[in-house]
Amino acid sequence: MKNLNTWLKAATIGAAITASSGAMAANELRWGMTGDATSLDPQGILGAVEVIFLRNVYDGLMVLDGDNQPIYGLAESHEVLADGNLRFHLRKGVKFHGGQDFNADDVVFTINRTKGEKSAFKSMVAAVDKAVKVDDHTVDIIMSRPDPLILNNLANTFIMDAGWSKEHGVEEAPGGASKGWHTENNMNGTGMLKLVKREPKISSTFVRNDNFWGDAAGHYPGNIDKLITTTIGSSSTRVATLLSGDLDLVTEVPLPDLDRVDGDSNLKVEGTAQLRTIFFGFNLTTDKLVSTEGNPFADPAVRNAVSVALDRNLIKKKIMRGVSVPTTILAYPGTQGHTAELAAVEKGNPKKAKEMLAAAGYPDGFSVQLDCPNNRYVNDEAICQAAVSMLAKAGIKVALNALPKDQWMPLLLEDKSDFYMLGFGTPTNDSLFTFGHIYNKGPFQTGYANAEVSALIGEAAVEADATKRRGIMEKISKITKDEMAVVPVHYQMINWGMTNGLSIPVDFGNMPNFRYAVMQ
Repeated sequence: MKNLNTWLKAATIGAAITASSGAMAANELRWGMTGDATSLDPQGILGAVEVIFLRNVYDGLMVLDGDNQPIYGLAESHEVLADGNLRFHLRKGVKFHGGQDFNADDVVFTINRTKGEKSAFKSMVAAVDKAVKVDDHTVDIIMSRPDPLILNNLANTFIMDAGWSKEHGVEEAPGGASKGWHTENNMNGTGMLKLVKREPKISSTFVRNDNFWGDAAGHYPGNIDKLITTTIGSSSTRVATLLSGDLDLVTEVPLPDLDRVDGDSNLKVEGTAQLRTIFFGFNLTTDKLVSTEGNPFADPAVRNAVSVALDRNLIKKKIMRGVSVPTTILAYPGTQGHTAELAAVEKGNPKKAKEMLAAAGYPDGFSVQLDCPNNRYVNDEAICQAAVSMLAKAGIKVALNALPKDQWMPLLLEDKSDFYMLGFGTPTNDSLFTFGHIYNKGPFQTGYANAEVSALIGEAAVEADATKRRGIMEKISKITKDEMAVVPVHYQMINWGMTNGLSIPVDFGNMPNFRYAVMQ
């Protein structure tokens, strides 16, 4: 297959639905999405779709380049002071989309907002005590402890205009979906794209910021003038719309459609391994689940039985058509905390799983509901269906509750799910971000509690020696695997379908950076 890794293999299915988009503007890019952003607040929801929107409209003191490495953004330089604090020298002449001047007051305001109680991005500034204005274009970041990832984290701390925020009553992060807040569907950043039209769950239109600081800095090759995002939940409809010529980019091409898209002379498929682990999580915050008696998942032996019952290699072969990497740990290949030995999988063994459940006090198994998205990850519902069948053989009777992303996600955010599928990546390109959010009181906290793991996460957060830090991270992976805090299934693979005239780096986080999109 042209422009696609040789391991990709897929069958072909048909679809015959098209959509019309009208006349195109110069360098207009039309992106078909599986699901829309729930909130556009810069510290509202730490989700992949939300961060995609934020990264392309807002900037941090640092920003990420095409290889996801931090480079200077709204800061043009920085220095480490004698006391270990950081001094950032800000760009002059930068304006927000609303016309406001960017200055040090906006940085101080944003750091405070990001540290707020309801901020979903507070982990990005967990090591920051405060920001102090030195002058209009100089800010000191006062650290409460060392943070080896601080520059990566500041690339995901999106700067807001202080005056605009106060004018619209959004001085604090709203938490959750920011229902009714001005920032739910409005944006005012300094980035290359600015929002001009918003139809929640349907479409958003962005146009190029004529005053974008990055043009003068020479950071970005992107030349798009207009971006239109369209939410198309049905995978067959997305593919049909791409094939019809009414979309330029689809970032989740279903496996059965890969050959079909790649075989079109006007299209190409490009792919890479994704920095995202698909796993099953449990509600460990309560002694009484909603969907069953007591809480069987509170026992690590039961969680391990769930893992043993799953045949990850069969899921890879039958559901993922070979395009996944089975795993039993969350840490991603190439990141600290991952080793081939720790990630190794075995064939599913329902008989052994049943014996483990009996030893744990559940000789007859138990019943539970599994909350699963049906339009968020590659073959998400099909994976859940396979898991339901595998768990049934071990005696666990699972009722599948498959929902669209906008109905499924609130169950997780509001702690209303007993058993769920989730995919998790990292905007910092480091597994500690994932460990902190899944194992240690992040927004997707499962309730898993282990004092040693929490202490190790704290050690890894400040350890600058790469060898020592690697050992700490691997110990976290070992402990959480032994206790099966969550049940990893596989690392997802990414396949993007696009018009031949589009060039854009396939991001291993599945988060397109339109600043690098070039239309020909």
